Amino acid sequence: MSKLLWVGLGNPGAEYHFTRHNIGALILSWMADEFNASWSLEPRFRAKIATINGFSSELTLMLPQTYMNNSGEAVGAFVNFFRLPLSNITVWHDELDLPLGVFKGKSGGGTNGHNGLKSIVSHVNSNDFNRVRLGIGRPKDINIAVKDFVLAKFLDSEIAIFKAKWDQLKLELPDLLKTGLSQLEL
Repeated sequence: MSKLLWVGLGNPGAEYHFTRHNIGALILSWMADEFNASWSLEPRFRAKIATINGFSSELTLMLPQTYMNNSGEAVGAFVNFFRLPLSNITVWHDELDLPLGVFKGKSGGGTNGHNGLKSIVSHVNSNDFNRVRLGIGRPKDINIAVKDFVLAKFLDSEIAIFKAKWDQLKLELPDLLKTGLSQLEL
C-alpha cells in the first residue's frame, strides 16, 4: 500500500478560515469531516495531520500550521521523515488564473508567483509534485490589490459553489486515488 500526502494550503487561525487563500485547507477540512478523520497536531512537522483509511492507498491529509509563505517547512519535514516520493504528494491551493470554483489537477510546473508553492519547491528541492489548482478568479475591481483579494473572505454564494464541487469530487475520490489527480478537471 502506497502512502499519499495531500496538503491543503492556507494560513492558520480562525480569522483566515474562509478566506480565498485558504481554499486548499478548507477543501481538505471538508474531506476529513466526510471520512471521519480527526486532526492531530504534529509538532515535528509543524502541521495538523489526519489519516483517511479504507482506500487502496494510505491517505494523509496535512494542514501546515506555518503561515502560507512557509508551508514548505511542514511539507519538507514530512517528505524527509517518510522518504516520500514527490509523485505521492498533491498540494491543494488557490489559483487566481482559474475561474471561481474550477478544480484542475496538474503534475509539476512552476509556482505562478504563489508563495506557498515557492516555499514547498524550496524545501523539497523540486517542483515535481502534483497540484490541485482551485480557481478563485481575479478581483473584478482593478483597484483591489491581489494580496487583499486573496486574504478577503469568500461570499456565502462563493462557498456554495465550492461546496457543490466538493460534493461532486467526493463521489470520484476512490477512482482518483487510483488514477491520480493530475488529470482532474471539475
